[in-house]
Amino acid sequence: MITSRITALPSGTVSAPFSNAWQLLAGPLDEPAFLMRIYNASNVDIAISYDNSTTSDHIPAGAVLQLQAPTNPLHNCAPANWPQGTQIWIKGAAASTGSVYFSAYTYYSGQ
Repeated sequence: MITSRITALPSGTVSAPFSNAWQLLAGPLDEPAFLMRIYNASNVDIAISYDNSTTSDHIPAGAVLQLQAPTNPLHNCAPANWPQGTQIWIKGAAASTGSVYFSAYTYYSGQ
């Protein structure tokens, strides 16, 4: 019997002190992800990039950014996902303490 399940992808962690240059937090993803979560457990705000150069988002100190793809997009019947190979980069102030944590989830179809 074929079933659909959710499985976790490898997580990532960057510990302070951070750099004002981009640091790899996670990736490249082994599989497409429908949900990614970044927890900023540090004492400084951080910036997020998906291409190692463009700031795409900011996460305040102590906050969580959850990125969930729509599970039923209108343009087709397949769920949307962040593609396999996606990388997550962060940067923040050098005078920082704490860590930033990444987790992601994918669909697994199998027996």
